[in-house]
Order: sequence, then C-alpha cells, then structure tokens
Amino acid sequence: MGLPPIAWPQPSSRSRAFPPTAALPPPWQPTVAGYLGRVPKPLILAAVTEAKSKAAADNIVTLKKGNMASHAAALLNGTGWLPAMLRAA
Repeated sequence: MGLPPIAWPQPSSRSRAFPPTAALPPPWQPTVAGYLGRVPKPLILAAVTEAKSKAAADNIVTLKKGNMASHAAALLNGTGWLPAMLRAA
C-alpha cells in the first residue's frame, strides 16, 4: 500500500535559468551620494591611492570633503575599485 512515485518535471534542453536577453546590472560605482560622501577623508584618499596612485591622492588632499569626494568619484569612475566590505573573500 505504498504511494505512487512522484513524476518530477524533466528539464527540457530549451529551458534556461535566464532568458538570453537578460541584461546584467551595471557594476557598482563609488559615488558621492552612495559612498564617498559618507566616509571620512582618509578612506577617500586610501581609495584613490589604491585605484589610481599616491600622486592622484596627493592632488586632492587639501580639498574640503565635498570637493574631495567629487574629485575622487571622477578619478574612481571606471576603475572597478570596490571598498573592502564589497570585495569577495
């Protein structure tokens, strides 16, 4: 008096997890509103130093935080730099 076997659906060769036209979201970018305006100046300088160079960071070291964050966002744009908390372990 057992139960009948369960008929699980079989995957077809045409089924896909994502449609072929599915677009990936754009990569994360450090922006003034999203990151650079919320962290202290030493972290902004460290990000620019890591992504660009010490000379690039030295060029913005005397700016006030708002201007520093804006310049850093422009410098970091397109570099792929991520804060440590977002990097894969």
